[in-house]
Amino acid sequence: FHDLSRCAIKAKELQQAINASKKAIELDGKDGIAFNLLGKALLDSGEVKPALEYLQKATQLAPSSTSAWINLADAYKIDGEDSLFFNTLNAAIHAVPESPEIYYSLGTAYVSKESLTMALDNFSKAIDQLHSSVSENEKRYYIDEQTFIQNPDLAMGISLNTGNTLKELGYLDDARFLLGHAYKIGTKLYGFKENDNDSIQIKDKRYIEIAYSYGQILMDSSEYSQAVEVLEFVVSQKRGAIQPKLDYVKSLLLTKPSNEYAEKAIDILLGAFDLNLEGDYSEMDAYPSISDEEKAEAQVLFAEALAISGDYENARDAFRKALETPFAKDPKWKARVSIGLGRVAFVLNEPEMALAALQEAEPLQKV
Repeated sequence: FHDLSRCAIKAKELQQAINASKKAIELDGKDGIAFNLLGKALLDSGEVKPALEYLQKATQLAPSSTSAWINLADAYKIDGEDSLFFNTLNAAIHAVPESPEIYYSLGTAYVSKESLTMALDNFSKAIDQLHSSVSENEKRYYIDEQTFIQNPDLAMGISLNTGNTLKELGYLDDARFLLGHAYKIGTKLYGFKENDNDSIQIKDKRYIEIAYSYGQILMDSSEYSQAVEVLEFVVSQKRGAIQPKLDYVKSLLLTKPSNEYAEKAIDILLGAFDLNLEGDYSEMDAYPSISDEEKAEAQVLFAEALAISGDYENARDAFRKALETPFAKDPKWKARVSIGLGRVAFVLNEPEMALAALQEAEPLQKV
């Protein structure tokens, strides 16, 4: 009955799971696992109050069951009992101190409360439980490959949340190591090569977010050539997302000023935005799901890519159009556009425009 109930819960055949669990309890009224499965099935069915009763009983009958404690905590959270939610997870740590899942659940709870130091402390303990035999010389934030193979959901979840928390707290080297390690393990786990991004679509969204966070850290660390490979993979997986495309274009343009990369950047931007050089900037409003900031960034990246490709006349027009955006009011952003316009105008032998643009940029750079 246990296996039947587990499979039914996973398949979202919840009534079948409820029936199987009840039969198990009829056979053994002290079957804590059956109480846990029944509580979980009821919780997933939206019957929170009955679920709480069965899950409380499950933790009493099977106090070493990690899932019973986590399910009970989740039930309290859904029921709006925030303090009981945290109390349950803390009680679970005392009942099952060797469980990485409980520390991980508590860590994610602290992230939702924006208590990042507490979150990191619990994520660290979760990782410690995953590899208690690792030598003291090993990297602290390290999850071995075998754990990814045996429990990919847990390993990917901990990697993503710990990496992002480290990043938010400013521990960039640790975040880079952890996310980079998880990204490389994923290339083996999901059966694709790092430079073969179109061969497969990854279903694990957490892994894609790991790659994206890793790519952003590489950008922040000025490791642009590595970022290109990672962000290319992200774009291949998050096909409808705009910001990853913009980040990928930035990595292309910053890696090296080559026609190949510039043309690739132009193709990506033209495929995602209405970036024709005729008409008003407001025509981009035909893309309501794209924010003003994304539209403005796309416009200036388009101009910069055209300049790198050697298409200076269109680059000039694109820079001028970028100055129409609402973000032209921002001094740093306007300085960036004005410098680009000045350089392009100089190459086109338009000294008056070049001088005016560069003079306008000079005081803005000091702001």
